[in-house]
Amino acid sequence: MKNSGKSVKKLSVLLSSELHLRSKRQALLNDQTLTDLIVSLLTSYLDSVDSASQEKSLRNGEGI
Repeated sequence: MKNSGKSVKKLSVLLSSELHLRSKRQALLNDQTLTDLIVSLLTSYLDSVDSASQEKSLRNGEGI
């Protein structure tokens, strides 16, 4: 995982065996670590949620 000088925290997650195996395989296919895959997925999801929330606020006249 590329830290780039930022503070990092450890996260433990319980996954089904199937999801864990599929995730590890996908990370391997992408030539990345499982941690990198999870960080990428979480970042993409949270960015999309933030964008949707901002658009909703603008449509409702908030934040102007």
